[in-house]
Amino acid sequence: MSDINSLYESFILEDPANWFWVHNRWKNPDRAKKRGITTDALET
Repeated sequence: MSDINSLYESFILEDPANWFWVHNRWKNPDRAKKRGITTDALET
């Protein structure tokens, strides 16, 4: 698995502008509250 990750890393480092991250990396408590998720669930 580390070989695959290293390969991806080399591609990303060659041209970072070609990589678009679509997941919500930083949790937004206000958005979670609208969805009915408690802040306790975000901390785990």
